[in-house]
Amino acid sequence: NLSTQTKSLMTSYHDLPDNSRIWIRLCNRKFTDTELGDIKKLSDDFIVTWNAHEMKLRAAIEVFHKQFITVFVDEECVKSSGCSADQSVHLLKDVEKIFNVSLYDRQLVAYREGAAIHGCLLQELITLLAENKISDNTIVFNNLITTKAELENAWEIPLKDSWMMRFVSEAPSHKF
Repeated sequence: NLSTQTKSLMTSYHDLPDNSRIWIRLCNRKFTDTELGDIKKLSDDFIVTWNAHEMKLRAAIEVFHKQFITVFVDEECVKSSGCSADQSVHLLKDVEKIFNVSLYDRQLVAYREGAAIHGCLLQELITLLAENKISDNTIVFNNLITTKAELENAWEIPLKDSWMMRFVSEAPSHKF
């Protein structure tokens, strides 16, 4: 169980500034509620010891929509370093092993269909568009954003405004 002193070191992502650096990893499946609890514990244990150049990082880890693990770091006080980034990658690689999931498949994308969120490979998204099962106005998740402000304002965007559109427009079967 976390001590009171340890809990005081932990930060909610809501309390971090808008320019906080973020990294988003899309999981190849949704986590169960039990897994989310286990991930929260792993994340909390990691955050209280996470540092850069022996200085404690003000950070948070949040799982959105049971599928997007998002790491936040307030770099106003302490800049994250290559070593601290490696530490977070190690944590996420542990999550992959423990829960038998993939968090580093760069071809995995997600889109919204009403309230439902679907994950698929980029090529599948192109096929869905070509078959008119989705449109260029379909909301997609731009996991390349880098700040908390972007998470709040530019994470969910129309496909036509996303980096994915470059690949869609290069596909031979796509016609507007």
